[in-house]
Amino acid sequence: MICCKYIIIIAVGSIYKRKDGYYYYQYRTIGSNGYKKTIGISLGREIDSSQIPKLTEKYDRKFDPKFVNPFKKPTILLQQSINDYLDHRQKLVNRESLSHNTLHSDTSTLKLFSDYCNSVYGFLNIDEVNKKTLQKFKEFREDSVSDTTIGNNLRHLSSFFSYIIENDIIDSNPIKGIKIPKARKRDDDDIMSENEWQILKGFLNKYIDDWLNGKEEYNYFKVMVFLQMNLGLRIGEVSIIKWKKQNEDIGKGVSRSYVYLSENDSLLTINFKKYWRQIKLSELLVKIFKNIPKESFLGRKIRKSTHKTIHHKFVFENPYTQKYYLTNSISRIFTRLLIEVGIDEKYTTHSLRHGFCVECIRKGIDIFKLSKFVGHKVVYMTELYANHLSVSDFDDITEKIIEIK
Repeated sequence: MICCKYIIIIAVGSIYKRKDGYYYYQYRTIGSNGYKKTIGISLGREIDSSQIPKLTEKYDRKFDPKFVNPFKKPTILLQQSINDYLDHRQKLVNRESLSHNTLHSDTSTLKLFSDYCNSVYGFLNIDEVNKKTLQKFKEFREDSVSDTTIGNNLRHLSSFFSYIIENDIIDSNPIKGIKIPKARKRDDDDIMSENEWQILKGFLNKYIDDWLNGKEEYNYFKVMVFLQMNLGLRIGEVSIIKWKKQNEDIGKGVSRSYVYLSENDSLLTINFKKYWRQIKLSELLVKIFKNIPKESFLGRKIRKSTHKTIHHKFVFENPYTQKYYLTNSISRIFTRLLIEVGIDEKYTTHSLRHGFCVECIRKGIDIFKLSKFVGHKVVYMTELYANHLSVSDFDDITEKIIEIK
């Protein structure tokens, strides 16, 4: 016996246009609680009104029992499949088998894909998504983002369809045969030159000095970049720093990421990419953290009675969402900072981590200690940055060789 959540009592539905320009298909059902229920499905805006009769007939056939093949697997809406998959992924996060960042990427990619399908095809069942659908989505993304981003999107979709197949909802993976672009390898051009590094560092040093002395307003992003340049942290590590340890911030080597300050703001505890480490902060960095606002005031400036005090959980917290800033918005702000300073805007925030490693190697810091400090699991990863030293960095070697007798 095939059980359904809803029993259709009126098979024939209708398509109507809302005031905001979106078309909807709706039909009546009886829910599992025995009450009548109207189901509405968005078809997007791009619909030719002359095609409405054919579209109505098409959608009616999906819900009219007389057209259902009892030997065929029950069809499920694409959006419902996405919701089920994200619920499954959330459970993995709760069991610490998956990181919050991966779940966030899953959610973003699947929302993009769902919105695309709704705008182009109206509503789709999961078994109607095929290779052509995914190829068109890939071409759609090529108009606005890099190959690296497209590759990430397709890998998240591949994981989604693998889950659908494992649960016997569809028989074949529609993404099979779609070429997934490889991430662009970083080369010498992705790491700032010594001169560019010093320009940006000098700009931020001056800002920090002026801010601490009351000559500049607090700018959370410039402080974030300053921390990256002086600690070699990933931007994801900087963005999630908390003022103190929370109940969930336990365990080493778990998928769940966390970063928090000690009570006196002198020590950072970091668990990121299943690697746990602690960093002791310099006096200047401790002073910086102690001067960062720990609360915000929301409300109309002209009416103090409407002010609401928001106490921050995160050091760099968006007062409106009360969450940390997402890395995609940070990337756009970083590009604007590079333009302001006068440096090529091709660099990313991760270039700061690379630049920090090169600078440390240049100053003769032990590469094994540096590897542990920045959170590389193997020292080989840190050794790669030695390839980015300039010719002038080897001058002292030739001088020392001459002195050897």
